[in-house]
Amino acid sequence: MMADRSHWSVGLMALALLAPIGAPARGLQAAPVDGVHGLDDSDPEAARAAWERLRGQGAAAVPILCDGFGSAPVHGRRNRAGLLAEVAGPDDIGRVIALLDDPDAEVRSTLVAFLARPDLAGAAIELRVVALEARSRDDVAGPVRRAAMRALGDLDEESAARALGRLARELPAPDRAVAAESLPSTPRASDVVRGLVADGFASERSASLRRRTPDDVLAQVLPTYGRMLADQLGGGESARDRAPLVIGLRHPSRAVQQAAGQAFRDLLARLRELGEADRAMRVLAGLELQGLDGRVVHYHRARFAFFPGGDPEGARRAARAIRAVRQGAEDRDRRLWLFRSLYLEAMATLALEAGADVEPLFVEAAAVLDGLLAERMDRADESLRTRHVEILHQRALLELARAVAALVAGTDASDRALLERVRVAHRLTLEAQLGFAELNGEALSSWDTLLESELSPFRLIFTGLELPALSPQASLAVQAELGRALASVSPAEMPGFAPFPDLPPELADPLQDFRRADLVEAILEARSAGIWKALTKARRAAKLAQARSPHAIAVEELSLVQELMARWSMIKRSLRLDAVDILDVRIPSSFALWLARDLRAAGRSQASRRIATRMRDELQSNGISNWWYYAGHERLAEVEMAIGNSWTEEDEPRRAEEELLKAVQRLEDIERRVAELGASPRQLQPYRNVRSGALVSLAVNANVKMGDPERALEYYERAYELRQDDFMRILLACYRARSGRDEEARALLREVRPYPQVYYNMACTHALLGDPARALEFLEKELEENHASDASRNRQREWAQSDPDLASLRQDPRFEQLVGLR
Repeated sequence: MMADRSHWSVGLMALALLAPIGAPARGLQAAPVDGVHGLDDSDPEAARAAWERLRGQGAAAVPILCDGFGSAPVHGRRNRAGLLAEVAGPDDIGRVIALLDDPDAEVRSTLVAFLARPDLAGAAIELRVVALEARSRDDVAGPVRRAAMRALGDLDEESAARALGRLARELPAPDRAVAAESLPSTPRASDVVRGLVADGFASERSASLRRRTPDDVLAQVLPTYGRMLADQLGGGESARDRAPLVIGLRHPSRAVQQAAGQAFRDLLARLRELGEADRAMRVLAGLELQGLDGRVVHYHRARFAFFPGGDPEGARRAARAIRAVRQGAEDRDRRLWLFRSLYLEAMATLALEAGADVEPLFVEAAAVLDGLLAERMDRADESLRTRHVEILHQRALLELARAVAALVAGTDASDRALLERVRVAHRLTLEAQLGFAELNGEALSSWDTLLESELSPFRLIFTGLELPALSPQASLAVQAELGRALASVSPAEMPGFAPFPDLPPELADPLQDFRRADLVEAILEARSAGIWKALTKARRAAKLAQARSPHAIAVEELSLVQELMARWSMIKRSLRLDAVDILDVRIPSSFALWLARDLRAAGRSQASRRIATRMRDELQSNGISNWWYYAGHERLAEVEMAIGNSWTEEDEPRRAEEELLKAVQRLEDIERRVAELGASPRQLQPYRNVRSGALVSLAVNANVKMGDPERALEYYERAYELRQDDFMRILLACYRARSGRDEEARALLREVRPYPQVYYNMACTHALLGDPARALEFLEKELEENHASDASRNRQREWAQSDPDLASLRQDPRFEQLVGLR
């Protein structure tokens, strides 16, 4: 069995970027207070003591908490609701629903959150769906209605999805869009999403039979539709499947156009994730026949040609074909397509021809973007200012690609001209960040914004593929040198890489370079203006809410005011000249973490651990900024996971377990503190996914390296509670087969359509079930399709040789042939 090799990523939730300010004190001692009434006490210490005492009783405290609930003061009811949400169980669902008519919105929101608690599973599901749908329609408080709709989505049940579909059709704006947004991207919601999409593009005659889907709802469900198409067997290959994307891209509503574009991108991204490049190409061919802009089709053909199973020569042909399309377009669009064509041709040539001179293509591409920037769209309306920011981003990416091309050609990473190019890329990213901050008021960014973009070298040539001009080992070496170059122009942003010594201060320190320092200060000022604007708006909303309900406290509105006041205080401190820090506006990159994972995949676990350890040490020594507090600790947890996994590779299971448990503990702390800020289960799920990954790594370490299947099962069951997708279901099947529960294992296997990320664990499961032919089939697929280099493939063979799950295959000549080192 193996853990998921995918690169975990946690979105930076807006509510979780700040450290908790004014969080309640813990561990307070108080004199004992009898019964539940301590919760109603206005003394915080007495209430805390009662809370802890009642929580210790678990579900037995529920009748006590419900007794006299309606007559308790508002702060008492809030305390009771909070504790009920924590200790109530499946048998208490009816009691909780009976309290949903409480006059206080905060109490109702807390009780609504309980109804979506994951551990309730399918208990009283129809009763919960009915209660949440009613609350979504009828509650007088908008925040409670929205919380109820999100709770329906978190249930991930067919009846809940149908309720959200009704709400999306029947509620007024903006609530109907919240209902549509709350629909989960899972098979249980598939029929509802498809129905809403179909009715959004129905003819007037058809729409008269059923209500036509409003545009704002359609804009919410189209991206979900794109992801669902990819997960459906053969999805996207019929003209009917593709029609909503084609029609949506021409829709009169700008929001629907953008959503259709996102659906298209999500469909292709998911197909790439599933390893279905051939299906992606068929989808693109069909879309072209249905009238999709040929440039869009050729652009994505070029990108897919860099993926596993693709052909870089095909990428070059597709890139040139973009320029050949003679399709009417606004002049700026035409020039942007020219840039993409030149850029993709240069990257394909770089991958195909050792020593190729791609600089002329890059020079022409730069001239195109410079011409667009010279038009100063940043002085125009908002849509053009947004486009200006996007072009700055592309211009920075181009400078980064030129640096990569120089490294591939053999230029030393310490070369002053190369470092100057990297400094220009950094300055351009700061300019783009400033433009975004002036538009949106938010200012955080990172090198990763550039490195993870769809035209980044990491998406095109640093994919682990054996390219004609760049072997996987050479690719790793170029990445390591690029990391040092990026660290040399802004060391704090690139933990894990050693900057080159003895560089001029204006090159090595952004705050010693007057152009970059001015941009950092301007970003801080833009953030200040954005926060002040949001604060003014929040104060006005709080006053209006108080005026509407003079006898109630506008809790949500006042909480937002308090948070923005805290952020305003932070920004004023950071604007002092002696307090300016690049990490106030920039989040450290994950580049070293990605490289550590790729080095481990290539069998270089010691090198992986060295770079991960350096990244951890530098993150801790530089400090975690309050502006990205939770994101920083989540990143540290991922680094601890990388270190732990490297110890597993080196047969040091105790040291591996120690590091992985550190990651689990850190992630548990993050989840608890983010939950205290009011995060919903859906907002917490990305953190739980990462923790699940750490627990799966612990399970693999215990099973394969410690030889302790009981310990492994304990870790895995904790992981499965947090994340229940196809990958985890295959692992569950593996555990069921290992414990002799064969029918359960086979039933789980029937639920999952095989895709590359589960091939190895499918092999393990079939081996444990006594099905050697299927086991060897999936093992062969794993070795053929999931490893671009011999080093990575040999590492997997070594793992298979010692994996106890494959023990039944060891005497089979086909197994020996597959895993014999070559």
